[in-house]
Amino acid sequence: MFSPYCYNAVIMRVLDGDSMVVYVDRGCKDYSTKTLRIKDLDTPETTRRWRHGKKVSVAEVTAGKAAKKLAMELLQGQCVRIQTYKDPTGKYGRLLVDMWYKKDGEWIDWASMMKAQGFDRNNNPL
Repeated sequence: MFSPYCYNAVIMRVLDGDSMVVYVDRGCKDYSTKTLRIKDLDTPETTRRWRHGKKVSVAEVTAGKAAKKLAMELLQGQCVRIQTYKDPTGKYGRLLVDMWYKKDGEWIDWASMMKAQGFDRNNNPL
């Protein structure tokens, strides 16, 4: 499940359902704070800003706030595992990662869990 490009991290701040600020342990007492985005997951927006020429709907903002609330409940302050990629940043400069969190002793893939909950805009457009 984990590759050589996997690191332990602590969730410092949840920005929304697919973006967080983490404190990463890169090994050999080398730590850094990074803003990350979950690869292949696009949760609903949390504000009514403009996107693609039109305002984000109220329904999407409501779903976005629910996704963020779930992320805060499950992840805030928790240790997670992240896997980075060769081209590590997306168009907004965030680190693109796969992420797992531990629940009841088992590692759970964050993107898969959020998609199963209906929080992926690509599979459940609002």
